[in-house]
Amino acid sequence: MSLTTRIELASTARFMGWELHCFGRPALNEGLGDGSVTGKTEIWIANKPILTERLAVNGQDKRFFINGLQKFSLTASFFITSDSPELLALVQALLDQQQQYYSSQQLIVAVTQIEGILVVRALAHWSETIMAVFVKVWQQVREQWLGYTPVVPRIWAT
Repeated sequence: MSLTTRIELASTARFMGWELHCFGRPALNEGLGDGSVTGKTEIWIANKPILTERLAVNGQDKRFFINGLQKFSLTASFFITSDSPELLALVQALLDQQQQYYSSQQLIVAVTQIEGILVVRALAHWSETIMAVFVKVWQQVREQWLGYTPVVPRIWAT
């Protein structure tokens, strides 16, 4: 399977978006046994490539599962356009709280700032864990951008 996502933004655009990749069926305690997944995510701002991420997973590569994914079955990235050190600090503080709430056996999450983009990366066993954290980040960023805490869209509960 091959996945490609390209996001093209104006220089003044605000953007938040995430992607989650699940390898196997965690509820059945099944990992990705056969097959492979390749992917590429690109973010362009003002017709310039700012971030390119690649993913290449082979179901036969047990070392990647043990070392690269640290035995987690899900990996996720959340991209937010911002060069604000204050917003980075707010997101970092929220992620620190979430990391304390969930043990490192359930979730590993961190944020970096790369050329005007906050990139939150997470590893977990369950999509619900990552979604809960990403929704909190989404609410916090939207509150900073709009001045009020937004209501979570109902579709995200399905």
